[in-house]
Amino acid sequence: MDGLEKTQFLETLSISSLEGDLGGAGIKIGDFEQEAVPFEKSVYVLRQNLSLWRNFSDDAEQQFNLDEATVGSLENRTKAIMKSPEEMAAARAANAVLEESRTRLAPDTGPLLTRAEADSSAFDAFEQLALNETEEAAGAMNVRGAIDRARDAMRVVAAKSYADGIPEEMRPERLIAQFE
Repeated sequence: MDGLEKTQFLETLSISSLEGDLGGAGIKIGDFEQEAVPFEKSVYVLRQNLSLWRNFSDDAEQQFNLDEATVGSLENRTKAIMKSPEEMAAARAANAVLEESRTRLAPDTGPLLTRAEADSSAFDAFEQLALNETEEAAGAMNVRGAIDRARDAMRVVAAKSYADGIPEEMRPERLIAQFE
């Protein structure tokens, strides 16, 4: 038994002996003790709940302050972006003038737009032709390289044949005889 349990045990004994010494009054003390323990538990649970509710309240208050700051920031940004009524009226007037200019100039711009579209499609065709020619030129360079390598190989074979002679199985008469 540790010190705390010993103290609790001795206190319980002293209360019990006090109840016994007091007789009828002691029974009332015991009744109070039986009522006091559940009451203390209720007070303890209430304190726990109040602590939780306080934490929830603090969290909600912090979230509210954060949301309020966000709303204030967005209001300031909106005010900075929004134009004054005079600026909006000027923008509407400019749009009306642009629309009137478009309708007035539309008949004159038709041929110009047609020519611009034709020029654009001709340029696109020229660009595609240039890309194709580039690819073909790269392919031709590969073919030329292969031909150059074949010429070099033929020179090596010719030099060996001249130096060592043509092997018997590679003589033209024997090769032609195989296909007849």
